[in-house]
This record gives sequence, structure tokens and C-alpha cells, in this order.
Amino acid sequence: MTRLTTFLRIRVSRDQYERIVNNSHAKNYKTVSQYIRDSALGKGLLAENILSETNRTVKEILEILKEKNQPK
Repeated sequence: MTRLTTFLRIRVSRDQYERIVNNSHAKNYKTVSQYIRDSALGKGLLAENILSETNRTVKEILEILKEKNQPK
């Protein structure tokens, strides 16, 4: 694991802070810091894109199976 040695400080509004905290909890992050790192570096987006693509593929497969199982 990469050793975290540099401190980054940003200012956000109270509303933005609450949204960041809520988003980190909704995505099951253990810490807000990890959520912000992943979001800023694109890691969270990559995982979301992979999940979205997998979800679309599963839906397509289910539709094909549903069509094949319908009586003619």
C-alpha cells in the first residue's frame, strides 16, 4: 500500500460537506478521505462504469432468455 504522507486541505460549503459525507456512506467507504481520493483520481468512477456495463450486459442476457422462453 502507498504510504500517505501529504496533507491536502480544501474548503467546501456545509451543503457540499454533507453531500460528500453522504455519498461516501452510500458507496460504503470506510473513510471520507478514501472516497475523496478515489473520486479525485477516477478510481470510483472506474468501478461504477464497470458495474454499469455489467448491469447492462446482464439485462440484455435476461431479455434474450425471456424471448427464447416465450411460447410461439
